Amino acid sequence: MAKGYWVVSYRNDSDKESMKAYGALVGGVLAKYEGKRLVAGVPAEVHDAGEIKRTVVIEFPSLENAKAAYNCEEYTKAKEALGTIIQRDFRIVEGFE
Repeated sequence: MAKGYWVVSYRNDSDKESMKAYGALVGGVLAKYEGKRLVAGVPAEVHDAGEIKRTVVIEFPSLENAKAAYNCEEYTKAKEALGTIIQRDFRIVEGFE
C-alpha cells in the first residue's frame, strides 16, 4: 500500500498566535491517523519558481489515512484556528509503493 503525504507551503504564516493554536490542535490529528512529521521549516534553497516560505511534509501510512485526517472533525477545527490571515498551498499526495 502506498503512503500518503500532506505537502504544505505557507504563503503567509505571520499570525503567530493562529499558528500556535493550530499547532496545539493538529498534534492530536496526526497521532490519531499515524501522521509523522518529516519536514517543517524554511527551505535551505529554492529553485525555478520556488519561494522561501515555510514548508511542511507529513507522512501517513496510507493515502486513505492522509485524506481521512484532512477531512476529520478535529482537523476542521485546527484549520479554523488558522483564521483568515494564514494562507497555504495544501496538497495530499500519494507516494510510491
